[in-house]
Amino acid sequence: MAKRPGSMSRYGNLTNESMLEQENDRQVDSLRGKVSMLKELTIDIGEEVRSQNAMLGDMDGSFDDTDSLLGISMKKVTRLASSGNGRLMCYLIGFAVTVFLMIWYLM
Repeated sequence: MAKRPGSMSRYGNLTNESMLEQENDRQVDSLRGKVSMLKELTIDIGEEVRSQNAMLGDMDGSFDDTDSLLGISMKKVTRLASSGNGRLMCYLIGFAVTVFLMIWYLM
């Protein structure tokens, strides 16, 4: 009995299907590993974002405190400047310049 051209035997067809199924299983396992790795990465990113947000919240509070302290200091300096006491103002400017030069020298 002669085979028809282009026809596959039942055994050859099963072997080909089995090979394709094994390749699909390998690809599924590879994808499963990649998805697991991405899940772990996104969890780590989420934890880092929460940590950074907490730190930013703390810094915001610190900046608010510094801003109010600086505002109070500026009001006092303005009041001192408007009082007309020039000698005290010269001492204040001299002190500020001295502190600036000391910090600049230490760096």
